[in-house]
Amino acid sequence: MYKNPNVFKLAAMFILVVFIMISTGCVDKNTKITLKGESIHWKGELNSSITGQDESGMYTLFYKDEDWDDVQVYKIDINDGKVILEETGLTTRTIEIPMNRTKSSVTSNEPQTVNIIWNDSRGNEYEENILLKPIG
Repeated sequence: MYKNPNVFKLAAMFILVVFIMISTGCVDKNTKITLKGESIHWKGELNSSITGQDESGMYTLFYKDEDWDDVQVYKIDINDGKVILEETGLTTRTIEIPMNRTKSSVTSNEPQTVNIIWNDSRGNEYEENILLKPIG
């Protein structure tokens, strides 16, 4: 029986290459994105995690003034209608909006615009935009 050492080397090399391709292809990279911004009355932040084609995260908006309980009605519009929230009154200074996306709608590390319109107890209407940008 004739044994060719080159065949064994070739087979071992092939198995090694296949193993490396399978092991690196099965691992989803986890990318974290943090965007922050601020306006006169609000601070905003997006923290998200992207794994493969899925993204989950949280928009957090913080009302900076002491009279947060004076906010009667507010509407938040993120990225021209991709996320819209309308509520009556703040229960705390912080508003959290969970976010889950898949495939083509996954966030990039590009700036995002948050538009906030709110009324106070005297009937005054305010509107501000926060540009959330990558930190660092």
